[in-house]
Amino acid sequence: FQLALGRTPFEELQRLRIDLAIRLLLEPTIPIAEIARRCGYRQPTQFALAFRRVTGQTPTHYRRHRGQA
Repeated sequence: FQLALGRTPFEELQRLRIDLAIRLLLEPTIPIAEIARRCGYRQPTQFALAFRRVTGQTPTHYRRHRGQA
């Protein structure tokens, strides 16, 4: 897996989850806790930490600024 994609299965799963979260964050009516759940995170805090680790921003900041740092 890592030889083919250059990342571990966990890293790929996390990338897919965050990609989905980014799309969902563009919809302002979906609460962030619901986005976390839809992306496979049991706790919004786990989601926020993973999102920040990947994007450098919190989900709230990303939503407010549409990903612009």
